[in-house]
Amino acid sequence: MIGYIFKLSAESRVLRCSVIQWPSSSRKVHVHLLVLGTIMFLITALYAEKLGIESQKTWKPFMICYNTGLITAVIMLVVRGILQVLNSNISKALFASISGIAGIGHILLGTGLFLLLVTIRKSIQE
Repeated sequence: MIGYIFKLSAESRVLRCSVIQWPSSSRKVHVHLLVLGTIMFLITALYAEKLGIESQKTWKPFMICYNTGLITAVIMLVVRGILQVLNSNISKALFASISGIAGIGHILLGTGLFLLLVTIRKSIQE
């Protein structure tokens, strides 16, 4: 993946594009959004139509937990990608905090998936 940095040159006042040849975590954002956002909810919509899972008590906690986790994980991937592309010197504490917040997002995603499976199981048993 190639990152691009646009900077305004002070001398010529022209917007120039510098190409950076290193991978960044920005390339993972698209995959996370496609798989965890779109495909996951298309599959969930199929279950919702066949099983009526929206009427279960665990449906709303699933939606809140999963969507919060997805948004948190994607935002932290974007933040990390921007910092990598800009080649920022950040402290180890800031680097660790970004990883920690992304980890919390992934934990929320896992909890949301567990709640979805519980919801589907309850719908099948009824």
